[in-house]
Amino acid sequence: NGVIGALGGNTPEQSHEVWLAEKLANGWAFGHAKDPLARTHPCIMPYGDLPLAQKNKDALFTGTVRAVGKALGVV
Repeated sequence: NGVIGALGGNTPEQSHEVWLAEKLANGWAFGHAKDPLARTHPCIMPYGDLPLAQKNKDALFTGTVRAVGKALGVV
């Protein structure tokens, strides 16, 4: 879903909000560590509250997806 969203023009913030909504809909909650069994994740928070490193990762992801999509003629 993240790739499709990035190809569709989602910003890093929009991409995070879509990811967050999917996680919450599937019963995930904030936790200090990612734990698939407990369904906790440290990024379960609004985009504005994320650490800078996570925001940078989201920006790198969306930019890379768009660049590859453009190179392949998908975008």
